Amino acid sequence: ELLNHGFNENEIKRLEFSLLELTNKIINPRSGFYLKDIQKAYKLKERYDGIINSNFSLIDKIYWLIEECKRYGTLPFAGVARAAFVAMQLLNSLVEIDFITKEEKDDFLNSLNTVSKNLSKQTNHLNFHNKDQFLKDFGHLRAGTYNILSPRYDEDFELYFDADQKDSKVYLQDKAFVFSEEKTRALNALLKEHGLEINACEFFDFLKQAIEGRELVKFEFTRLLSKAIVYIEELGKYYDIEKEDLAHLDIKSILNLYSSLYSINPKEQFIEEINRNKKEYELTQAIKLPSLLCNADEIFSFYNHSIIPNFITQKSITAFTAKENDKDLEGKIVLIYAADPGYDYLFTKNIAGLITCYGGANSHMAIRASELGMPAVIGVGEENFEKYLKAKKINIECESEQIFCL
Repeated sequence: ELLNHGFNENEIKRLEFSLLELTNKIINPRSGFYLKDIQKAYKLKERYDGIINSNFSLIDKIYWLIEECKRYGTLPFAGVARAAFVAMQLLNSLVEIDFITKEEKDDFLNSLNTVSKNLSKQTNHLNFHNKDQFLKDFGHLRAGTYNILSPRYDEDFELYFDADQKDSKVYLQDKAFVFSEEKTRALNALLKEHGLEINACEFFDFLKQAIEGRELVKFEFTRLLSKAIVYIEELGKYYDIEKEDLAHLDIKSILNLYSSLYSINPKEQFIEEINRNKKEYELTQAIKLPSLLCNADEIFSFYNHSIIPNFITQKSITAFTAKENDKDLEGKIVLIYAADPGYDYLFTKNIAGLITCYGGANSHMAIRASELGMPAVIGVGEENFEKYLKAKKINIECESEQIFCL
């Protein structure tokens, strides 16, 4: 294919060797690029405590929480997330070439000790005696990490959890993933054949570190982000601006208070911008664009591209549907827009399955559903999602990768 786009054989070979060299630098479990990124995330708790326990002004706290979040959180997360994408791609490629089965892939994912798995374990034993410790560990999470309108776990515990509920245990498997000696030797040969400079044991070490690390870094940086949002709410109360209005305010306008002086009262500046952004939001809602813009003409007209969703597990399920804000979720297929970590509480509600509008094969909810062996369809696209929202009952056939509205 590259030959058809002006590359010669020599250039293609150089690209191939450069890509292989880069891959080997990424996947080494002792010196991979992602390891430094994971280490940076461990500094976030110290930075967080230092800021919230300081005598900084409200504006200063917001500014530094976001700055430290960028420096030690979102930037390292970008690196670890890429490593996790590579890890999942390599793992899926073993399934594609029939080296391992989909069940073995799920068994490996079940063996990981992720933040979400720890949350589910603690939820299984949640009661009024350990509620405070649970919220100390996980209270900063919210359904919609960046959404100021979505309450944190510690702001509306009853919305997300029921400490008295005894029949909502999330089944978790703590079984170690073990390869036979024969399979290990075969994987060693396969890795060597493709120029990867690690053995089978190191290969699985990389997969484990990258996938677990991705969740860890995101979990830690959301602590700072979530607290910054709390402080922004406090700032809104000071200026008598409702939370619903703050959702339309650009964060840069708030951060500008740290280093600039407004010629007019900040409240007036904020209200003016909020009103302007509300009008732009209404306009944006009226515009329909493709999920991927390939050329400028598609702004005016386009054909919907077929979207291939990601089916998790090999199971089939038929159940009534529910939206995330519905009270009764038990035994239902829940439909949510984003595959966001804040929605982990759904797994404590005895749901039958999950469908998301957005998200890919390596997204948080895809990995969580694999861990729990829950039938799920991740990233069905806006058009299909709207259709499923209208259905009262849905049948998901994961093995044949089909969804039927009943």
